[in-house]
Amino acid sequence: MVADAEARLARRMAEALKVREGALRTAAAAEVEAARGAAMRDVLLARAEALAKVFARARTLLAQRAGDPALEPGWTQAIAEARSYLPAGEAVVQRPPEVAGITVAAADGSIGIDGTTEGLLSRLESSLAVEIARELESGS
Repeated sequence: MVADAEARLARRMAEALKVREGALRTAAAAEVEAARGAAMRDVLLARAEALAKVFARARTLLAQRAGDPALEPGWTQAIAEARSYLPAGEAVVQRPPEVAGITVAAADGSIGIDGTTEGLLSRLESSLAVEIARELESGS
């Protein structure tokens, strides 16, 4: 009887141990997955912060060039090119003082072209972000 009781006890202990191991494995897997998610979030946040810094610096450098006389010859060509996209007639040309470049709009305001470096950077930001992220990942 004692041997039979010891055998039953051993089986119950083995079953309880098996249940406990399963619960611990499940909890450990959940912890690992949570840690992976947190690490990925941290990586993505760090990447976003780095990209924000890169674009902020680019905007600062572009703004510093706003009044650069060496850029003047290019504005005449940019105006002519922008006007080719507008309907015939008068156009309103502006040179925002805080950014390098020009804006050109039809006199009636029906269409406008942002030829500023800020506008160009804004239009290219998503594709540039991909390239910058690749560079950051490769460590270049």
